[in-house]
Amino acid sequence: APEAAAQRNSRQGLADEGVSTESRMGINSLKSAGETNSTAKAEPAMGEAGAKALSDIAKTNPGLAEEGVGHTDLVDAYGAGVKGEDIARGTRGNASAGNYTEHVEAMYKAGQADAATITKETLPELNTDLETELASYELSPAERTAAEEYARTGKDSAISNEFDRDSVNRIMDAAEIIKEYNGKNGIDSRQGEGYNGNEVTGDTSASIKPEDIGAKPGIESGNDAKYSAESILQEFGRDISQEHVDAHQDVYQRYFDLKDQGLSRSEINDQLLDDMLQKSVNDPNTRFNQEDAVNVKESIAKAYQRAADLDAIDRDTFYDIKNGLIPYDPQTQFPNAYKIYQSKFTGKTDLGVFISEKAKNNIEDLYNALGREQEGKNTALFVISYDDALKICRNVKTNSGLAKLLGLSKNAFKSGSWLGKIDASLIANMRFSTMYELGANEWWTPGLRTSGGQFEAVISRLENLEELINNETVIFDKLLD
Repeated sequence: APEAAAQRNSRQGLADEGVSTESRMGINSLKSAGETNSTAKAEPAMGEAGAKALSDIAKTNPGLAEEGVGHTDLVDAYGAGVKGEDIARGTRGNASAGNYTEHVEAMYKAGQADAATITKETLPELNTDLETELASYELSPAERTAAEEYARTGKDSAISNEFDRDSVNRIMDAAEIIKEYNGKNGIDSRQGEGYNGNEVTGDTSASIKPEDIGAKPGIESGNDAKYSAESILQEFGRDISQEHVDAHQDVYQRYFDLKDQGLSRSEINDQLLDDMLQKSVNDPNTRFNQEDAVNVKESIAKAYQRAADLDAIDRDTFYDIKNGLIPYDPQTQFPNAYKIYQSKFTGKTDLGVFISEKAKNNIEDLYNALGREQEGKNTALFVISYDDALKICRNVKTNSGLAKLLGLSKNAFKSGSWLGKIDASLIANMRFSTMYELGANEWWTPGLRTSGGQFEAVISRLENLEELINNETVIFDKLLD
């Protein structure tokens, strides 16, 4: 569709190639970015096995010890194990996308081990406390389901556009209580007739099936999968989840077809990238052209060299990630870059965003929002540290040079460019960018940097922009005509 193409081509709708035409007003994420914590504290209701499993995970993956979707998924999996329920499909989808499936499974097994000591008689009592806190919100069943989902995922798509402003406010306030409660108790926050945690609406696994890299939607895990996780393990020497394999059946098919033709791993990756770029060139709904394809290949080659210099990553692994053959895990694959990323984006720091003249007029006059929104996905705004933004302002001489640095088409700022300063108080749902992020384009590269070498992050879309500009928590300054 033209809108989807525009989102892919201009990443966040802030360049001249396209601006999002959707805006749901008044829905702001309440989840704030916090400082990292490399130690995991056992949840109050967690047994010995759960506490040990969480501690072990924190040693190898401290990011999962922090407040966020990953940590919530671990707690949800533990609670499911305690109660003998299946792990929620959305939890599995998040774990697959974030490459922490084995940790979710470990927490589930720990929950099973602790089930004998954590008696189910305590669970209704705990839920009674939650229900008492939520009673004043007078949530309808639909509002309650939305609050549960928003608390679990932090995704704005959990809240339907059909809710009015009052409902949205009550849902989000209730979600904060549910989220806090889940974190303290490590159990599902709601019990009732027919509810087991798998019936929550909003399948987050859908976000890991991008058409641009040949993913095949609709394939379920299990016997229907043409390639198993075991066969991919033998080929790539990596433990890849079945969910990831299922979501990328077409790209694995293409990989093995090329291998049968006698191509080397490096040659296969080059061809897979060519396939993806040519698909974009042939798409009549995009402005992506053959010159762009050439520029992407050159930019990614340079990005690989930067990554190799900093983290000594091999070419095959770098391009495997780019082409979707193996999951992206920057903390382990790019450890030195990850440390730099953490230093730039951890804690309360102002952020910068560059937008075109045309986009600035549109977001202020038409949308009253900054960033992208699409049904079924996290809202997204690509940002850099404000200190880095100021350095760019001092050094960049042309709009085409700015676009190249940020991983955009050279014409992205043809109408002119502006720098936006975003106050730290507005930051919500900060995360590193992936190829599946709403607005990610053909220039996306692994390694926590743009194809032009600039460290970047993603936060939630900023709503009510006029108010933010008036109170100066968002400030725009003209950069180049």
